Amino acid sequence: MSRRMSGRMSGRTSSGPSRRTSAPSGRMVRWVAVSLTAILAGALFASCESGPSGPGAWQGSVESVARAFGAAVIEVQGAGIQGFEGEGTTLVFWTATAAPDNYRVVLVSPEGSQTVRFRTRVLDLAAGPPAGTTVEAVTLLNGPVPTVGDFSVRFVH
Repeated sequence: MSRRMSGRMSGRTSSGPSRRTSAPSGRMVRWVAVSLTAILAGALFASCESGPSGPGAWQGSVESVARAFGAAVIEVQGAGIQGFEGEGTTLVFWTATAAPDNYRVVLVSPEGSQTVRFRTRVLDLAAGPPAGTTVEAVTLLNGPVPTVGDFSVRFVH
């Protein structure tokens, strides 16, 4: 008997291809396992990424869209703040207030600018950026700025 004949005798008909019900090949199983491992590892690392931690500094700026200013007084709130430093020619004076984790900071820009930059040193960057608000400001000639509503305080790392 030929193979063709024995196939027909085992119950297969010539009306269509036979269906294979064997287990997937070893290569396919390995490929799926490697792919799933890579996907799970990527998801694990992505969910654990919380940014830098440990001591460091946040880059701060006080910005006014309407006018240049010579100095600004800001209030900064944040856990683990260790101090403030000027960038460039900016002078910084600061003190802790009676409220916990709250600081009054005076930033002086000898040239006058619409943006004054400074650094805030912290114990742990993972605690997140501080928050700040502008209390008052003066012009380069030491005249009062009537409103600080257009001023913003920003922190980035």
